[in-house]
Amino acid sequence: MLMNLHKRNWTTGLTVSPFEEQSKNNASVVDKMLKLSADYNERIVSEEGKSEKEILVENVGKVDPKKHLE
Repeated sequence: MLMNLHKRNWTTGLTVSPFEEQSKNNASVVDKMLKLSADYNERIVSEEGKSEKEILVENVGKVDPKKHLE
């Protein structure tokens, strides 16, 4: 019985958040997508004329914007 004490109900997914809060969340998501798409475009432009090995070495340890956009 105590295992279910802090368990979310199935109805919590149906609750609607306030419009102002949802609007802020939507704006932040769109800004993040805009930044990621710009980063992806820069990466594509910088990859032109390079071999696959050079591209791999150049992008080690960097965040892949394409994976975050998907």
